[in-house]
Amino acid sequence: MRVLILLLFLLSCATTKESEKGLNYSLSPKLKTDSIMTFALIPEVDVIKREANRFISEHIKESIYNKALIELLKVPYFDIIDRKDIDKVLDEQEFSHSGFVGDYAPKVGKLLGAKTVGYFSILDVEKIGYPIGSGTVLLKIKATVGFKVLDVETGRVLYQAVATYESDEEEEAFINAAIKCVKPLQNLK
Repeated sequence: MRVLILLLFLLSCATTKESEKGLNYSLSPKLKTDSIMTFALIPEVDVIKREANRFISEHIKESIYNKALIELLKVPYFDIIDRKDIDKVLDEQEFSHSGFVGDYAPKVGKLLGAKTVGYFSILDVEKIGYPIGSGTVLLKIKATVGFKVLDVETGRVLYQAVATYESDEEEEAFINAAIKCVKPLQNLK
C-alpha cells in the first residue's frame, strides 16, 4: 500500500510526455523557466549497458556532447558554463575516473557555481536486420540515449528524457537520439 501511495505521489509531481515517436520526457514542477539558470553539461557519457561499450568510441561521446551543446545553447533559460572550466574541475578532482556521471555530476556543478547540471547516458544499442528481398538484409543501428538535468543543491531530477533513433550509421543514431532528448527544453514556457 505504501508503495502505491509513493508511486501516485511521484506521478503527480512530474509531467511525463511523449511528444514524438521514440521520445519520452518528464518535467519537474521545480524546473524554473522564467529566469536564467547557470547550466553545466558534463562531457562524460555514461554507458549503462555493457554490451554497448563496443559501439561507443570516444569520438561518438565527443560528438554527442558537441551536437547536444549546440541544441542546449538554444534553451533560453540556460546560461551554459564553458567546457574548459568543466574539464579543469573534472581533471583536478579526478571525477571522471570515479564511476557513473550521475554520482558526481551535482558535485561538479557546485564547484563550477552552476545551479543545474546535465549529462547523457547510453542506455541501449542494438543492431536490427530488415529483410529487403532475395536474402539481403538491411542493417540498422537503434540507439537509446537518456538525458538528465539535476538541481545542484538538492540533487533533484528537474528534467529527464529517453529517446531512440534508428540509422544506418552508429554515430548518427547516437547523436540524433541525444538531440531528441534536448529538443523539448527549447520550447518550455
